[in-house]
Amino acid sequence: MFILRAYVKKTAHFMIIFYEKVVTVPVKKSGFSKGTPEAFEAFLLEKGVKVK
Repeated sequence: MFILRAYVKKTAHFMIIFYEKVVTVPVKKSGFSKGTPEAFEAFLLEKGVKVK
């Protein structure tokens, strides 16, 4: 079984994805060209990623 060790922290302007305590990916909420930050958050929650 594949276990995703990732979580997301939300700030006022960014969603920051932390993966395996090694990779950090900042995603600017206003930078989505397709979809919305809310839809992305729903997708992450569906995949079992914790969003704080």
